Amino acid sequence: MPVAVIHLDERLSPQACQALGDGVRAAVVDTLGLPPAFGKAIIYTTPEHQRSVHPSRDVGFALVEVHLFTGRPRELKARLVAALDQAVREHTGLSEENVFVHLIDSPKENWGLRGGKPADEVELP
Repeated sequence: MPVAVIHLDERLSPQACQALGDGVRAAVVDTLGLPPAFGKAIIYTTPEHQRSVHPSRDVGFALVEVHLFTGRPRELKARLVAALDQAVREHTGLSEENVFVHLIDSPKENWGLRGGKPADEVELP
C-alpha cells in the first residue's frame, strides 16, 4: 500500500506531471514486487516564491516521500531510492543534486485502509 508524495515547483506541464506520477508509481510497484494495481503517487506543486533555498541552490528541487509498511530489507530500500531518483530525473530533467528521496516506514497498525481497518487486521498480498 505504498504512497509516493512528490513535491515539485510549477515548471512541469500537466502531461509531464502525469508521466512523472506514472513513472514513480511504476518504480515503487516494480522495485517492491507489488501487484500492478498497488501503489499510489500524488504530485504537489508550489510556485517558486513559496520555496526557499540558498542562492547557490536550485529552487526547483524535488522531494519524493514514500510512505510504506515497516519491515523491508535495507538492500531493497536502497534499490527503491535509486529507482525513484532515476524516475524523477528522467521526467523532470533535474540533476542528481536536486532530487531528494525520503522513505517513511510505519508499522501496519498505524495505517487505516479498506473501510477504516488497521492494516495489520487486513489480509494483504
